[in-house]
Amino acid sequence: VNQTVINQNSPAAEELTPTQLADAETRYRAQVIERYNRLGFAGLGVGDLRLSDVALDDVFVRLTLTVEKTVREPIPSEEWEGERQSRNPFHRGEKKEDERPRKRIITSQESITLGDALTQHALIVGEPGAGKSTLLRWLAVTFAAGSQRGAERLGPQADTDRLPLLVELGRLPEAYLQANSRETPNWKVFLPEHLTKQPAFDDIPAAFLEQALAQGRCLLLCDGLDEIADLSARRRIADSLADYARSSANRLVLSSRPAGVSGSEGALGSRFQRLTIQRFAPEDVRRFFGFWYDLDPDFLPEKQSQQADALFAKVEAAPKTLELATTPLLATLLLLIWRKEGDLPERRVELYERCCQMLIESWEAQHDVAYTGV
Repeated sequence: VNQTVINQNSPAAEELTPTQLADAETRYRAQVIERYNRLGFAGLGVGDLRLSDVALDDVFVRLTLTVEKTVREPIPSEEWEGERQSRNPFHRGEKKEDERPRKRIITSQESITLGDALTQHALIVGEPGAGKSTLLRWLAVTFAAGSQRGAERLGPQADTDRLPLLVELGRLPEAYLQANSRETPNWKVFLPEHLTKQPAFDDIPAAFLEQALAQGRCLLLCDGLDEIADLSARRRIADSLADYARSSANRLVLSSRPAGVSGSEGALGSRFQRLTIQRFAPEDVRRFFGFWYDLDPDFLPEKQSQQADALFAKVEAAPKTLELATTPLLATLLLLIWRKEGDLPERRVELYERCCQMLIESWEAQHDVAYTGV
């Protein structure tokens, strides 16, 4: 594969003094927190919760992750004998060598803590709206603040010194995303230049990030593999990340919808532990509503709790609506409809229409901003 780097003829990285490096790291960590610790919902047309500026920590619900476990166990002899005779009822006598009891493979999903999951490279897979991007932003903020070893975060098994670098894969330079391209990033060279060109980090010297990557102390958070539209480009990027994970001491975390890893299972599976985000349990939905109502300054704490419980009771009373609320995105939409209209539509089709309408309005608002350059 042709390893091409944007501006690959750029001069060697400038030398920074220890004081300059320390200053750059302090500023970078603060800017990561500033950049990713806010959630904006102004485009959804609801302003009563001041959703244009919500702290991620205020509403983040710990997601349940599972990892696939495969166990081989011997098949009991009586069970195997019954199966053998059912295939050949006329056969009696001694077992042939190839018909002796065999082993069967049992595959299951087992819960795993986020702290344990991040002791190795991870591929986080979840359905649309499951909270993949929010989780990666929460990790960026957590590691930037250096609070990852707290009990309410990842716990004592977390690495003590990881510098988070968050990359949106769907927004890589076009040279890497084209169907007819053979170019892939040389990540250790590409990342410092790519990140420090972003407005949020344009005062951070690329040499600082180059050194951190060379030291192998970064947490590279790659969001949205599925957002690379072209399948061949997606596979190239997945292969390049697997190659980088093989040779780097930095920790890599990828996120994708299930369909986004199709065709890349071989490359990613050999390097990344695949984790699945599970849907909210009912208690998670209740707690999620509670977090949002805690933001409402118009209610005293007791009233906030009553309002959240009233919404949950409404959702819980309709099993199909509760099923709809089991991803963070859709639970948020239900809360916004409830807040704006004072109720939820009784008919499921009307509820779906309202959710879709809010998403379309949000998409249009965001693209209007992009087109006007605001």
